[in-house]
Amino acid sequence: MPTVRLATKRFIWSATFYHIMQKLVLSFISLLLIAFLASAAQGRPNRIVLAYSATWRDADTPAETYNYDAITHLARAFLTPHPDGTIEIPDGYFNANMESLARKHGVKLLMSLGGEASNADNWLSIARNRK
Repeated sequence: MPTVRLATKRFIWSATFYHIMQKLVLSFISLLLIAFLASAAQGRPNRIVLAYSATWRDADTPAETYNYDAITHLARAFLTPHPDGTIEIPDGYFNANMESLARKHGVKLLMSLGGEASNADNWLSIARNRK
């Protein structure tokens, strides 16, 4: 039995570490993306350019700071699925100012489903449920 507890503790520590690292990586990517968009040349891109907007970064990088002329699509991150098939919508997910600015610049808004997860249990439960 002690081996099982040790393995469980390692799994929990590993999942927690993974969760923290995932948030750090996503934050870093968001900052790089904002820096890139801020320095991009004016004018519409001639290809699809997708940017992510993370709800947890709204205070640091509000919708008014995005360079909408440098992107064609903006994905709002993230809606969270639950095993029973319901979807959690984070506070501030729907942002009227962002929607207005995106429309003004011809940028398509997308909803991102998923995001961070310590395991795939929610996805597996949804996929196995035929309802």
